[in-house]
Amino acid sequence: MNNKKINFGCCNWTKDAMKWRQRFEAANVTWVSRTNNGPADLLAKHRLPDNCSFQYHYYVPPFIVSALHCNHS
Repeated sequence: MNNKKINFGCCNWTKDAMKWRQRFEAANVTWVSRTNNGPADLLAKHRLPDNCSFQYHYYVPPFIVSALHCNHS
């Protein structure tokens, strides 16, 4: 073993994305840096509630609303 740990959360997200991609006739997966995607950067940096490993947002979180309005191109 090479002492590398598998990030199962990342593996699961990747598998989900690929499954969803298969449901469309045409789909592109493109990497976008955080500096060019303000809302995703804010969401990634936002602190999770205590004792939680993830957080589900049913509505758009208030802390990214302004960034969403400014992030159109």
